[in-house]
Amino acid sequence: MHKQTGFTLLEVLLAITITAFIGVGSTQLLSSIIETKSATESRGLSFKVTQRADLWIKRDLWQIAGRETYDSLGGRSKALSNQTDYTLEFTRSGLATHPFSKTANSNLQRIAYDIQPLNTEACELAETSFHVSDNQRNDNYCLIRLIWPALDNIEGTEPLQQILLDEITELKFQFRGQIIDPTNPENSIRSNDWQDSWPPMYVPAGGIVDLAQIKMILTLPKLGEIERIYEVPRYAFQQ
Repeated sequence: MHKQTGFTLLEVLLAITITAFIGVGSTQLLSSIIETKSATESRGLSFKVTQRADLWIKRDLWQIAGRETYDSLGGRSKALSNQTDYTLEFTRSGLATHPFSKTANSNLQRIAYDIQPLNTEACELAETSFHVSDNQRNDNYCLIRLIWPALDNIEGTEPLQQILLDEITELKFQFRGQIIDPTNPENSIRSNDWQDSWPPMYVPAGGIVDLAQIKMILTLPKLGEIERIYEVPRYAFQQ
């Protein structure tokens, strides 16, 4: 008689339990890797799109011009202001003339930046092209760049709209500069502090608005708060 050897029931159950734990752990690890990869790709895409929007804004602000505009009723709009219907509105130079156009055009252009809720008509293109989910439409905004076909607006003229970002939480601009009074330097206002509005409410007669820098504060759900400081042409507002 030979004694037969094998695994006891307890040993089999223990082996099955260990295998199950390994399987569960492997599944959780794989799921975590997939989620991390998806989040990284999503943040990378958001960062790429934000860089592209930053390039548009930088190009515009680097070419600010000190030319006020007029509406059909003769009303004047400041060369640059954040006290209009838009988050920021200004005149820029550097508009290229179309090579096939026989009409002499101004090289100036009126530009504005604004944010609108994603559930509005203005952001409809963002919902279509960027595949924004329903819950994102209620809490976030799209960043729109507006371009007017004529520098001095005619009644009924609608601006062209370009969507730069499809998912942002907040956008604001701050300003740093000085008010120079050439006739009386003592009346000049100089400060290194950032101002929430521009132009300043008080400008002496004959004073020069010398805007030096603009800071953009942009808040995105995936990237958090981003600050960018842009230098502007110091000669733009000197008459």
